[in-house]
Amino acid sequence: MMWVSKQRGTSILSEFIAIAHVLTGDLAEGFRAVPQVSMLNDLIIFLFSKTTTDIGNIFYLALNEPFMKRYVCSILPFLFFAALTSAQTITTIAGKGTSGFSGDGGPALMAEFSDPVVLAMDKHGNLYVSEVFNYRLRKINTSGVISTVTGNGTIGIPSTGTPSAGSSIGIAYGLWCDTTDEIIMTLEETVTKINTSGNFVNLAGNGVTGYNGDNIQATSAEVNITSGVVINSARELIFVDHQNFRIRKVDISGVIHTIAGGTLSTYGDGGPASATKLTYPTSLAIDKYDNIYFADSGLNVRKISTAGIITRVAGNGTQGFSGDGGPATAASFNGVQNMIFDKHGNMYIADGANHRVRKVSTNGIITTIVGNGTAGFSGDGGPATAAELNGPWGMAFDSAGNFYIADVNNQRIRKVSGLFTDVPVVADNAPEPVIFPNPFHDELTLEVNNDNYRSLAVFDLMGRIVLQQALTGNKIKINAQNISPGVYYIRLSNEHETVIKKIIKI
Repeated sequence: MMWVSKQRGTSILSEFIAIAHVLTGDLAEGFRAVPQVSMLNDLIIFLFSKTTTDIGNIFYLALNEPFMKRYVCSILPFLFFAALTSAQTITTIAGKGTSGFSGDGGPALMAEFSDPVVLAMDKHGNLYVSEVFNYRLRKINTSGVISTVTGNGTIGIPSTGTPSAGSSIGIAYGLWCDTTDEIIMTLEETVTKINTSGNFVNLAGNGVTGYNGDNIQATSAEVNITSGVVINSARELIFVDHQNFRIRKVDISGVIHTIAGGTLSTYGDGGPASATKLTYPTSLAIDKYDNIYFADSGLNVRKISTAGIITRVAGNGTQGFSGDGGPATAASFNGVQNMIFDKHGNMYIADGANHRVRKVSTNGIITTIVGNGTAGFSGDGGPATAAELNGPWGMAFDSAGNFYIADVNNQRIRKVSGLFTDVPVVADNAPEPVIFPNPFHDELTLEVNNDNYRSLAVFDLMGRIVLQQALTGNKIKINAQNISPGVYYIRLSNEHETVIKKIIKI
């Protein structure tokens, strides 16, 4: 690992020594050493804002500078955690940057793509890539080897029963890896799947471009450029019918319905989705509660709740770039290409012509997490926010929380490591639950608006549980007298979900 200068390391070290003072109880000395912060919570956040390189310098100097030894025991666990939370490093995992078709059977890093647009990850950790101009679906296995799953470089509409290997396909702008190990693709005039036998099975669309109504068998329906596709927990297929300005659903009996849109316009937020108007919808995402999200006009992200109500959750309807650090509904976009959710409920948006990936946290605040806004290719091995992208589109997560981006115009697939960990930090102003006081001394009070949470655990930054108790009622006193001063996480659990909040003992 390459370290920055000793002068820079010593400067950063002084900041960490200040934090060490705080962690060992010398609050006045800690705040005096870092004058830009005035609250304990600010100081801890300051710690977690350090880059991986900064933290590396601390480790290096801690091992080589005698005057650091007195601080190592108190701060080392926090350094480990900060290293984990700041290690959002970007790399290229597929594509050598030239447009073409080559590389099957070898390392994905040496392969050529021709506009890799959509990504999907299966439950085994294999990454699937849909290419626009190679008319292929390719797979990168867990060993990093690339192969073609289907497509031969020519356009066609595969029919039910056709073997997927070597078949002609169209452009797949929608891709879904099902839990059944089947792969679902939108191929413009159809929605189809590759079953576990390797054969195509048509799910929607009769191959004719148009619209001939709803409430008929989906395989008899006409569609007009299908794109995003998802499957909900009821096993219903939902897809975008782009140039029919509709979001459509195929129920478990195979009948097709329109659940939103039907007319060209952006209208109807706050009312029934079935009565709204859409503007060239693209790309679908689904959250863990079965709410559906889609990009509308490239400038907004709209949500269809399970009750059928449509709302705008991101975008102010104007083209541009603005809004980071504020409500996502006040932000400007420049070509929303795709959305995806992580397992903690945060939404990620590929803001294509802004050359960024942006995150909408569960409290509705938007930030940039990948890309510096300049179209180009740079930054591998460094922080994701400092990298250049060129038209990001598809996105996927693996089970370890690594994040994959289709960097379309760079003809590459890029990976951001450590985008989240299994210890999500929930904003201190999150409405559920309410914990006070925070920071605290010996006792906390927890208030929840329901009695569904069954257990509580407090764990330190190394993941060790330091306190546990069962929960009864809506207002619970937590005796934390026996834990040491520092930063902890309180975890509330039931059979459906886990909520985690940061707490600080002083």
